[in-house]
Amino acid sequence: MRKQKLLYIIHGIRTGGAEVAFLSALVELEETYDFKAIVLGKSNERLLDVIPNRVKSKLERYEYTLPVLCLHLPAILRSIRQFSPDIMLSSLWRSAVPAILYKRFNSTVRYGVIIHSSRFFHTADWFFTTRAVRYADAIYVDSDATKQFVHKRVDIKCEIQVLSFITSKATDKIEASSQSEIRFCFVGRLHNVKNVPRAVEVIGWLRRQGIDARFDIYGRDDGDWAFIKKAIQMRRLDNYVNWKGEFFPEERSSVLSNYDFYIQLSSHEGRAMAVIEAMQHGLVCFVTPVGDIPVYINHMENGVLIDIKDETHWKASLRLIRNVISDVELRRQIAESGRRYFAGKSNFSGDLIDALHEFSGYYNTVR
Repeated sequence: MRKQKLLYIIHGIRTGGAEVAFLSALVELEETYDFKAIVLGKSNERLLDVIPNRVKSKLERYEYTLPVLCLHLPAILRSIRQFSPDIMLSSLWRSAVPAILYKRFNSTVRYGVIIHSSRFFHTADWFFTTRAVRYADAIYVDSDATKQFVHKRVDIKCEIQVLSFITSKATDKIEASSQSEIRFCFVGRLHNVKNVPRAVEVIGWLRRQGIDARFDIYGRDDGDWAFIKKAIQMRRLDNYVNWKGEFFPEERSSVLSNYDFYIQLSSHEGRAMAVIEAMQHGLVCFVTPVGDIPVYINHMENGVLIDIKDETHWKASLRLIRNVISDVELRRQIAESGRRYFAGKSNFSGDLIDALHEFSGYYNTVR
């Protein structure tokens, strides 16, 4: 018996949740399967530097813009046909294009689609993701919220399975800082769904209350930086709110250790992995109850849920934020409860491999 052939198709490797999950699973996937990955788009070379060479050699990269990628689609399909996978995974809408085409002409391949969001971001995302779901033999999602989203919008022929997207373990116990400077951070794409200007408003309000609040923003611009910058300048917060750009997964602990508070006031989410990672590192999280966040955050026990739906609730939430950050013992209790919540939980790599073994109907063999 030989190993099953597994093909994993993903778009360019950057510091998003889907890409970090992919990177975290590579070594185990390569050890378990006859493995190959196709990467569609440009990748951050520093992210690839941490991959062992034997695994990196299994990545077939097409570092082109989208129009040029379309011209290379026949070559990509030839490569898939030559590899002849037993199992094929696609993650994010761009990867669904060759996966759908290959599945149409080779119905024997077992096709699993991985969906990471409880909304469609544009027409291409909607078009190719919905068609991938219809062709898929298995559907994997990052949260119950994403599962419900898929059920409502697409007629499906197979079960939807929620996978853990945890990629790192919780840190050791962290004590709340008693320093006068109150440091917040946010980690994620600078997209309007993340509502970062609203978080900037929090910092301005706290400073007007005499609290020395600071806010560092981490992530790549996805169309919202101009609006965030305007919010900063309008409130004269240039010295207190800073965009730090991206950091790499191996830097996560050293970066997050500089903060006591995490703030994310999104209008939509799936699993919200950045929130989970902040909790694992002992940060008190102020977050909106969207996506799967209310599933794992118990208000005032392991995090703080913020209501932004109208002005009355928003003002009450601002006062709640002030009260929490002013109570060092309460902060410590919330932070420690949040940190312990994910201790011992399964991770993405283990969940994915278990799901694939179940999906294929046998353990690492070929029929």
